[in-house]
Amino acid sequence: MVERTQAQSGLAKSTASRTTPEEAGWGSSGTDATVSSGDGGSDSDPTQSSFIQESTTRTGSSSDNQSDTESELEDESQNINSSFGVSNADEKETATDQTTQPENGSIPVQESDVAVSDEELEKRGLSHDDVRFLSRVLDVMNREATEYTLLNSMRSLQDEFEDLSLQQLVDQSLVEEVSACGRKYYTVLPAGRELLGEKLQVGPGVGDIGEKTPHKVGVRLIELWIHQQDDVVRVEPYYEYDDDTVFDVAGFDAAGELVWVGEAELPSNNTHAPVDDYDKLSAVTADAVWAFNNRNTAVEVLDRLAEADRIKESVSGRDARSFTSIRDTVEEFDAAGMSTVRSFKNLDEGVTQ
Repeated sequence: MVERTQAQSGLAKSTASRTTPEEAGWGSSGTDATVSSGDGGSDSDPTQSSFIQESTTRTGSSSDNQSDTESELEDESQNINSSFGVSNADEKETATDQTTQPENGSIPVQESDVAVSDEELEKRGLSHDDVRFLSRVLDVMNREATEYTLLNSMRSLQDEFEDLSLQQLVDQSLVEEVSACGRKYYTVLPAGRELLGEKLQVGPGVGDIGEKTPHKVGVRLIELWIHQQDDVVRVEPYYEYDDDTVFDVAGFDAAGELVWVGEAELPSNNTHAPVDDYDKLSAVTADAVWAFNNRNTAVEVLDRLAEADRIKESVSGRDARSFTSIRDTVEEFDAAGMSTVRSFKNLDEGVTQ
């Protein structure tokens, strides 16, 4: 305990996340917006699309009224670094090169399932449970966990590890606490993945570059919502439409025709990204749903689209007071690239009840 405490002091200087080399990656122009935890931590991703953790597509659902206030309180409490967050360069991942050997060259500790040496753990002031926790979170992010899904709160994960020091992981930029749909989530950051010798899975049907957990939650919710639509028989997340276009979610009818596309939108620094996303969605003959983690982001995106003459006008005043009123107004626009909008909270209520 003494050695670990000593190692923890002054550790932040040596453990800041390092920027990984820029890789030619698969997927949208950027998938993870800057979304931080309620306690102020944040991590921006320059690789992300402008208003979402990805530059992809979105879809809509029904009742949003009841969830508006809860969603706003929960999501607006997050400290968003960049105004409309773009992913960090160090968040980039490639769709391939999913190696089984640890990238950091470390050898699993003897009689342990932790692929980080005791020397490295001592230097960082971390325990085996700290590393096991990171690995468990990454498994959930990659949809590889058996006990948890992206629709389960990650809060209970903490209770599984007696010697976990979550604050140490946060201070060393290994993990980030975030919120979506009123639930606690974590994102394993680039430095955390490097420590584990693991990568975020990227590619068709798997994930997008620089993607954080809230965006993954949004994609999963859209995926389930589109599956509920009457004319849909097949749904594919992270669908590669062509060499230049990836939709967060795509839905197909019995004839194999694309009938729905969905995009999960989160804050991003790239203010032109919503326009790029709209143009991408409007280029296909399918209904398009946009899903937002909070109402403010939805209003900001609609403002950008109105300024770029993609929709008739901004949504403001009484029309912007709730997701339901925003949805009703948007549907009256009859816009080619935005058939409807939904909140994450509303989608969650619709697919989990």
